Amino acid sequence: MPVIGMSVLIVDDDPLAREFAQSILEQSGYSVRVASDGEAAIAALDEQHADIVLLDILMPRKDGLETLLELKRRSPDIAVIATSASVVQMRNDYLAIAEQFGADAILRKPFTPQTLCTAVAQCGHRDSADSAPRRA
Repeated sequence: MPVIGMSVLIVDDDPLAREFAQSILEQSGYSVRVASDGEAAIAALDEQHADIVLLDILMPRKDGLETLLELKRRSPDIAVIATSASVVQMRNDYLAIAEQFGADAILRKPFTPQTLCTAVAQCGHRDSADSAPRRA
């Protein structure tokens, strides 16, 4: 169950991924905004705060890792869920790096609606003393 008044910013360069997550989260009762890359995400957060950021790691212009570092520098308490496709050929595990950079949770794509809602709800209800990233 979503936390009442909880807002989520979805940051993904894939319009289908944004629409999928937005539809699920809005149907679950969250207030949702979207951004297509890290630069747009920072601009959106400058205009209006979000409680949770669902952040794709691999994006053009300002990638997710760079955006994650900036988000945590500007607002250490903002909850960030890092997302990325699980590709065996990738040289680096970007989600593991995102955990090291301060992501509060990680989601490997593709994820189910239930997995997404669970991760967002957990971040919304997280204990501020618990700084360990969660795997979903």
